[in-house]
Amino acid sequence: MRNHHNTRFHQYSHGTQEVPEHQAHIRAVTTSIDATHSHDTSQRPVSKPLTAFWQKMTTPIPPQPEDSTKERIFDFRHLFAEVDKTFSRRSPLPEHLLENFFDTVVTSAISKCIDFNLLANREHESELLPFFLMANSRSICEELIYISFIRKLDRNHSNELAAAIHWLKFRKNILAQTNFFAKNNPMQPTVGALHSTKEQKSEVTQAEASLRKIWKRLGFPSVPSIRRLSLKVGLTTTYEYVYHMSSNFVHFNPGQLLRQGWGPHEGPFDFSAAHFANYHSDVCRYLGAILFLGYCYSCPERFTSEGRETVVDEITSALQSNVRWPEIVTFEEMNQQVPNIILRALMSVYREEQSESLPDILSELKAL
Repeated sequence: MRNHHNTRFHQYSHGTQEVPEHQAHIRAVTTSIDATHSHDTSQRPVSKPLTAFWQKMTTPIPPQPEDSTKERIFDFRHLFAEVDKTFSRRSPLPEHLLENFFDTVVTSAISKCIDFNLLANREHESELLPFFLMANSRSICEELIYISFIRKLDRNHSNELAAAIHWLKFRKNILAQTNFFAKNNPMQPTVGALHSTKEQKSEVTQAEASLRKIWKRLGFPSVPSIRRLSLKVGLTTTYEYVYHMSSNFVHFNPGQLLRQGWGPHEGPFDFSAAHFANYHSDVCRYLGAILFLGYCYSCPERFTSEGRETVVDEITSALQSNVRWPEIVTFEEMNQQVPNIILRALMSVYREEQSESLPDILSELKAL
C-alpha cells in the first residue's frame, strides 16, 4: 500500500538551473490571441514569462548530477529490471505455434511493453529519444485493448480472430509493397511480387470478408473501431487519455510542432524536440507503467503471483503518491505559473482522504 506521507506535487526542471524570466515558449505566444482571432499582433495579449520547467535554455546546461532521477515523477527502472528477469519471452516450438497462435501474440505484446518500460526508465545520453518513443505508446495501448477482448473468447475463437487480423494486415502490406516497388524499384525482388496485383487485391478482399464474418459471429455488424473495443472491455478512460496524448506524436498538429519552440520572450525562437525532454521522458514512464499494469490485470497467469503483486502495489503507490500526473497541455508550455503551494497542499489532503478509492483509470484496469 502507498505511503500516505509521501504525496508529492512534482515540478519539472531541465537540469539544476532555473530558467531566466525572459525565456518564453512560442506555443503560448501563438495560442494567446483574442477571441476574434485577429492576426494583428498588437491585439494579442502579452504572454506571461516562463520561469519554470521542461524547456531547454538557449545557453548550455551542465550535466545533471548522478542522482537526478530522484527528481523525476516516476522511476521504475529497478521494478522493470526485475520483471524482465522473471517474465518468459519464449514462444512454443514451431509445430505448436498454430494451436497457440493467440498466446504467442500475447507473449510478444507483453515483451514489447516491458521493453518500452525498460527504455523509458533509462537515463539517456540523447534528450531526443523519449520524444520519438512517445508514439509507440499508441500501439501498446491498442494491443492491450485487443488482447483484453480476444482473451475472453474460447481458445479456438481467439486463435481464429487473431490469425484473421494478422492475415488481412499481411495481405495489405504485401499489396502496398508490390505497388511501391513496381513504381520505384521494379528490379528489386520482394515477397509476393510474383503474384499479379489483381491476384493480391483478390486475396485482400477475401481476407476482409473472412474477418467481417468472424466479427459478425461475435456480435459486431462490422469490423469494430479500437474505440468501440475499448468500450467493450471497459478501457475508455485509458484509451481516451493515451489516444489524445499520443496523437500529438502520430498525426499532424501545428501546436505540437510549435511546442518545440523556445527562446527569449521577445523572440526569435529555436526549435528542437529536446526542449521538452523531461516531459517526454515522464510521459513515457507514466504511460508505460499504466499499460503494463493493464497486462498484470488482464493476463495474470503470465506472471508469478508474488511478482505481479509487487508490480501492482509499486505502480499504484507511485501513481497515488504523486498529485501531478503528466498533462496533455501543460502550464509550462502556456507560459503560466504552476499552481501555488497552497493548492498543492489541498490536492495532497484530498488524495489522503481518497486513499481507499482508485482513480478511474486504475479502477478500470483493475476490472480487466
